[in-house]
Amino acid sequence: MNRTYLKTLGAIVIFAALFVTLTHWDQWHKKKAKSSTPASQLIAPLKTSEITSFTLTPQNGKPITCQRQGKHWVIVAPSNIAASQEKVRNFLQSLATTEVSEVVDPHPASVKDFGLDPAAETIDVASTGKPQKFTLLLGDMTPTGEGVYAQVAGNPQVVELPETAHSALVQTLFDLRDTHVVTLPADQLQKIQAEAGPNSYTLTKNPEGVWELDLPPAVRAGSYSIETMVDKLRTANMSAVVSEDKKNDAQDGFEKPALRLTLTGSGGTQIVVLGKKDGDVYDAMNSGLDPVFTVTQDFLTLFQKSPDELREKKLWSWETYDVKHVDIQTPKDRYVFDKQNGQWKETSPQSKAVDAGKMETFLSDLNDLRAESFPKAKPGDFTPFGLDKAGYSIKVTFGDKNQTETVNLAQANGSLYARRSDDVLPSEISQKTLDSIVKSLGNL
Repeated sequence: MNRTYLKTLGAIVIFAALFVTLTHWDQWHKKKAKSSTPASQLIAPLKTSEITSFTLTPQNGKPITCQRQGKHWVIVAPSNIAASQEKVRNFLQSLATTEVSEVVDPHPASVKDFGLDPAAETIDVASTGKPQKFTLLLGDMTPTGEGVYAQVAGNPQVVELPETAHSALVQTLFDLRDTHVVTLPADQLQKIQAEAGPNSYTLTKNPEGVWELDLPPAVRAGSYSIETMVDKLRTANMSAVVSEDKKNDAQDGFEKPALRLTLTGSGGTQIVVLGKKDGDVYDAMNSGLDPVFTVTQDFLTLFQKSPDELREKKLWSWETYDVKHVDIQTPKDRYVFDKQNGQWKETSPQSKAVDAGKMETFLSDLNDLRAESFPKAKPGDFTPFGLDKAGYSIKVTFGDKNQTETVNLAQANGSLYARRSDDVLPSEISQKTLDSIVKSLGNL
């Protein structure tokens, strides 16, 4: 045998020996770990549907008690406060699904070293199932910060729970309470009245469910702006609670409010008032809630609008793909276009096929018609704007129900004005927009 062969054979033998040793060590280590910490051991053998109440007692703070009343959870201590149903459900789900990471000490001589005497937080649970009473003690975070020490009352062992359990189970009163700024159902609101400094406006939902701005008269309100407002009223949350009882602190900064919102819906009326600014937040009150709380600047900004900002600037509601028929009267000629079997055709003044790309450009330019500003006008008096004898009249048919919309355009005093047939006030539009429409119409 040559030396190279012997060296190779020796290396193989050594590697095999190391592999066997490491494999046995790994299996022994896993067996030991498995014997000390049962797989998937839940810290709390509870069913969330059977829990009737729980109390969180921080080491230096007042106990917080939540009770199930019918299908809803309420906070009953330290005082009666509306609870967030979602936050309570999340807390209970975390409690019932948290698994033990490992058993740290089966029989500790003292639990003080783990921050369990006294505990950083004590969780007492009452249940209709078994066990009917359950207490979990949470202690210090582990040295690595990846876990928290815990102990179940009646069981001497100290265990480690994952860090996520600490963030999910250590809850404050603010964490569990309902922090919605408005508790009326936002989708059922019928009227929004706002006063913000020099600006004030009233938005009303008409019988068709469309929001209108009451100047007066009632005009179309910008759908995107109003949807954003309603969504904010649905989701806005308090940043913090300043005082649990506004009766004791109601005059602080609310004499000249930055914003006053009166909200009316099927659930009643609530008045939200923003007072003084404190850093990046505003003190606020809601007539339907007890506390004084804070909201962020964006809440004020969203409602701090002028009436012109809230008016609908788009003159059309259709999308280009939905159009079926266009009838346009210019100062000189009338043109009619129809979509037949997916293909566009000009039917007047002559009959011919229309290039699909050019028609799409024309419809896109037409759809760009929007108000640039709103001149002062008397409702229904269109003569000063030339709209009593419109230079352009454009009628569009669209949708499965063959809806129609008509917009008239006219020149007067060096400006270009427009109105939908259902508008009682005119708007001023850009000459550039009309030029684009005339150009793309000419290309057809």
